[in-house]
Amino acid sequence: MWRLFSILRRRSPFAPVERALLQALQEHLPEEPRVILAQQIEAVNHIYRDKESGEVNLYTPRHKPPPCFPNQRLEALWCTVHYRVPHLPERLKMRIYLVRGEIFTLAFGKVYRQIARENEVHIERVVFHTDVMEPVSEPFPSFEGGGADLLGSLPAWCIALGRRWAIEQVLPPLSPEEQQHRLQAIEASLPADYLNLVRVCEGFQIGDAVVLGLSEVREVWLSSGAYYILTERGGGFLGVREGEQEGRVYYLHHEYPEPCATFGTFAEALEHLLTRPELP
Repeated sequence: MWRLFSILRRRSPFAPVERALLQALQEHLPEEPRVILAQQIEAVNHIYRDKESGEVNLYTPRHKPPPCFPNQRLEALWCTVHYRVPHLPERLKMRIYLVRGEIFTLAFGKVYRQIARENEVHIERVVFHTDVMEPVSEPFPSFEGGGADLLGSLPAWCIALGRRWAIEQVLPPLSPEEQQHRLQAIEASLPADYLNLVRVCEGFQIGDAVVLGLSEVREVWLSSGAYYILTERGGGFLGVREGEQEGRVYYLHHEYPEPCATFGTFAEALEHLLTRPELP
């Protein structure tokens, strides 16, 4: 039971709050995934921290990789850990993401700077989004070729945009089961036209922008809150705000702490992004 604790204390490239949460998490795991997690953590030899976004990425040696969980999706949200620390009144949350069956990202959010040195945490609950012991394997995605056969299935508003900006690299949609799995991990209401889009494809490139499918949606943090990114173009992004139920779409940029524009539909936001080359 205490193997993971001893590993974290012995080598510790981990910050105190990272170590404390990973130690506490073991009590919520059955024996088999707990052992695999301990071996993965023991192998960590480098950690990259983006202290502004609160994203912590863990790296292990390529020449001697640790064992992986049987579920080896290209990327998967494993769990959301709801916890408290003594000096803050609010309940916090940290998400753990896996890459190819190996723990990779601890997503703390903007609060990370305040709690990085905190060595006492109290986990209130853990919500598991993925069964790591279920054998799943995904091929690496290929972006070669066109996906031209999928163009005809795109929504009418998207085809109209495609007459003005070339649409390329259209990826086939996820299965309905996988779509539902991904949607459950997104704590925001996505716009209806984006939902219709991902039912028929898993993203594409249009002009110099990339529309992300559900498997690539990720969370970023600004001073105004957390956002799920749906589209990228240069330093700009289209995203939805965590916790909102209206399905509004925001134009965001990494140099600005607040959204730069707000839209009622994804189609409107995407057209705005494509027609404004002067946007930062």
